[in-house]
Amino acid sequence: MAYGVEPLTADNMPTRGKATYTGVAFNNEEKGTLAYDVDFGKKEGQGKIEGLSQYGTITLQPAKFDQYNEADYVFAEVNGIASGKFGTAQYDARLWGPSAAEISGKVKYPNSEGLAVFQGSRGAISE
Repeated sequence: MAYGVEPLTADNMPTRGKATYTGVAFNNEEKGTLAYDVDFGKKEGQGKIEGLSQYGTITLQPAKFDQYNEADYVFAEVNGIASGKFGTAQYDARLWGPSAAEISGKVKYPNSEGLAVFQGSRGAISE
């Protein structure tokens, strides 16, 4: 268990239903909001970041999650395209904790510094 985060294990990773993660996004200058929707059955997510004025609304385009097994835990990771008034960039996100209760990630240009980082918590899973 790294950094005090309870691991996401293979037996508690949701396999169906949909949920929205809400939280914060920030860079060196501002703090904004995150909304990220996940369809656990399709293993796909998409969302948006708002409130970082220099970038406008950052759209986190639909992307598939891959599940990786690491020793005694798993994580689900997505690599996708982000777009906004800055043009296009990449984003990555990971689901963490029991029943994938948390999300964290970043938006960045390829081979450069990040535009923003984000983290959030999952709402209820609906069928």
